[in-house]
Amino acid sequence: MKQVIDLYQQGFTKSEISRKTSIPRTTVRRIISKFKESQTFKIGDRVLINGKGSRDIWSEDMQMYVGAVGTITDFDTDGTYEVKFEDRLCWWFNYENLESLSEETLQILDNYKQSEAVLDDAPLSETIIPKRHDGTREELIEDIRTLAIANPELAISRNWYRINGTFSESNFSQFFGTFHEFKRQAGIVLTRQQHHLEKQIAKHASVDHYREMNNERHSYGDKYDKPSNKRFKQVVIVGDLHDKNVDPFYMDVLIDTLQRVQPDVIVLNGDIFDLQEFSKYHTDPRDFDVVGRIQFVHEHILKRIRTVCPHSQVDFIEGNHEARLLKHLADATPALRCVLSDLHGMTVSSLLGLDKFQINYIAKGDLSAYNIRDVHKEISKNYKVYFDSFIVSHEGTAKNLGFPGCNGHHHKTVIESLYNEHFGTYNWVQHGCGHRLDAEYCHPKWANGFVIATCDIETKRTVFDTITFQENFAIVGGVFYERV
Repeated sequence: MKQVIDLYQQGFTKSEISRKTSIPRTTVRRIISKFKESQTFKIGDRVLINGKGSRDIWSEDMQMYVGAVGTITDFDTDGTYEVKFEDRLCWWFNYENLESLSEETLQILDNYKQSEAVLDDAPLSETIIPKRHDGTREELIEDIRTLAIANPELAISRNWYRINGTFSESNFSQFFGTFHEFKRQAGIVLTRQQHHLEKQIAKHASVDHYREMNNERHSYGDKYDKPSNKRFKQVVIVGDLHDKNVDPFYMDVLIDTLQRVQPDVIVLNGDIFDLQEFSKYHTDPRDFDVVGRIQFVHEHILKRIRTVCPHSQVDFIEGNHEARLLKHLADATPALRCVLSDLHGMTVSSLLGLDKFQINYIAKGDLSAYNIRDVHKEISKNYKVYFDSFIVSHEGTAKNLGFPGCNGHHHKTVIESLYNEHFGTYNWVQHGCGHRLDAEYCHPKWANGFVIATCDIETKRTVFDTITFQENFAIVGGVFYERV
């Protein structure tokens, strides 16, 4: 540090100093900035040790000087000062730990005869300025309240009270433990209970607008149900297509399968959208194309599905990507204003194509979840029970409900054999994803796939035909598909 300051005082620029010393320019700039700030004091100034600044420089011995007054006797270019106290002890302090004294305070100190003070084991802050040690709880509270009323523009700190208060630190510590609790008991700051209530009010107020959107989401749960009297129901379950990242081969196989099977229900099991613009993964803002991604889902996924299966019921189970998009829509965040200028005023339905393609939206979770843990808990509520026989959910927590079923979200196929008294032996299937496996966010263990569930609604038994994809081919219902 001294080498940097010496060069700076000789007139060298920051870039030149960085080249000469091989110290990064940002570090040089920080050293010089700290040096400039440290020029606040000069030798002979009387200062208060305020206890602020970096705590890692404080030793146990130095703690006793907090609140003491001394005189600067020396200065170093690293921003530290030697301070001499009335007891002739000296110590080095960082400039952040020093505070200039007002003329009024200096006059009080000059009038006080330090030689008449009886130094004992009490901290210096209680001996340099005379304080009472015998105050009652009521007297202490009255004293700090009086100071607060007389100085409404100040946020009374521990150091300020050491100088201006009537009673010693050991006196208020005896009754209240900490200075902040002292202020709480005096009614200067909120009590713990008041502060907790204040935070709870703020927490709920901050998510009120999400609750308004909940009503629209929930209203589409069964709006486009298409019941039938067939005993054996077929349900095709797909998920994790991730809009523009969908694998074209996967999509062709899926559309052909839907056209052949004509299922009673098609379940879009979450994360049909990707919208990496709003994800935790870094995306270059110049590559933002939220509008294009939404239009892609409408034209190349939902429209194709509805065209080949005009009479099938389509259920869209909300995934974490859709929930994130709707929260941004509710917030009307700056990010949304930048990239969704063409979609302002859109509703949940128009954004997700619900009315346009006659789609139910399964979203039981509450968008007003406040933290990550609660968000996952709410998304796990997004599931549907089909024919009182099996469950489809985006996340896998519904497996614990004791039904056969399947989930997505994890982008790979896993089949578990389970048992209970009601269903006997049954399967829980985690289906694969539908996006390209060479996408930048992919894990090598991920795989493409979907599920065809056939349910006997009289016996409540379900068979899951788990479709998996190899790199260049897939087989669905005995039909061979090869990637071109």
